[in-house]
Amino acid sequence: MPRQRRNINIFYLFCIMKSLVQHITDRQTFVCLVFLSSLLPLSAYGQDSTKTEVYATYYADTFHGRRTSNGEKYDKEAYTCAHRKLPFGTHIKVTNPKNGKSTIVRVNDRGPYSKRAQIDLSRVAAADIEMLSIGFMKVEMEIVNDSIVNVHIKSINNEKEFRDSVRTGWLDS
Repeated sequence: MPRQRRNINIFYLFCIMKSLVQHITDRQTFVCLVFLSSLLPLSAYGQDSTKTEVYATYYADTFHGRRTSNGEKYDKEAYTCAHRKLPFGTHIKVTNPKNGKSTIVRVNDRGPYSKRAQIDLSRVAAADIEMLSIGFMKVEMEIVNDSIVNVHIKSINNEKEFRDSVRTGWLDS
């Protein structure tokens, strides 16, 4: 969903909330506001993918085997990442703009705790986009609709085929 359309949806949601407040009792107002405010994150993140340029780093090997924020053990060979705000389980396509290589990772941790970086990639994801030698770089981050990822995973035999198909650009079509 384009940014302008998301902003319009949030504006309409605000107008609905405002009109409801004028016509119902205090208790009903509170219940309506709680319900409608729970819809705001869905509008803000949107269901479609949105590209943004962010700075990325990758986890050091010393974190391998430690617990992440959602309780999983960090595996440097799994396609995962840390993000400060996105919900756990969100799939993100990360692309190196210098060489066009990309990979899809799943949010399973909070961080990075650097002020400059917005996303921390696992070692294997960083290797896929060739950022190991650099360590810190600007990447394109795109939130991917989970249904697209799940349908594609079911249509192939294993994770290696899935990662290879991501590199060949199945998501771009």
